[in-house]
Amino acid sequence: KRKILPSVLRKMEVATFHSFLSRFLKQDPFGAGIDSSAAVIDENTREILMLDLADRFAEQYGEKIINGDNALGADIAAKLIAKFPLALSKIRRYLLSPGEFYRKAKQQLNSNGTEIEFKTLEWLFQFYTLYMEELEKRNLLDFDEILIKSKNLIQYMRENGVAPDRRVFLIDEFQDNNPNQLGIVEEFCRD
Repeated sequence: KRKILPSVLRKMEVATFHSFLSRFLKQDPFGAGIDSSAAVIDENTREILMLDLADRFAEQYGEKIINGDNALGADIAAKLIAKFPLALSKIRRYLLSPGEFYRKAKQQLNSNGTEIEFKTLEWLFQFYTLYMEELEKRNLLDFDEILIKSKNLIQYMRENGVAPDRRVFLIDEFQDNNPNQLGIVEEFCRD
């Protein structure tokens, strides 16, 4: 039986995936593109923020979404705006920025999208952009943004010849991680 030396134990870090990455980002906030004082919001707070944002979105863009250039009509607009928070939560799981989401979705629609799908995409992109602006204005990071910023910071470090210093991970409840989280771990461990 081998014993782990106390000096090794002191170097070990036990954390949830997102708290580990939050600390990683705050070690190089400039490289990560964040304010070091940014706060992390949990899922419940994010849901509340998105519902509030949906109400403000309806107030701000209501007339345009009903009667403007990309009009959907009152019934469809009300139903879509109500679904935007859930749709955005699902989109964020793919770790796409608003622009990346828009380009990929538009590319998918270009082959056989309907007029209403294109208009919906325009409004959903607007809602996504507003959500990201709200996070930035409040100096907040949601769990998905932590993953996006971490992935980008690791790539930035590697492009500049610096390897992340964490190389060994023991992941509890591994089945609860998604492919993007696994990709981040693989980037940390890559030579």
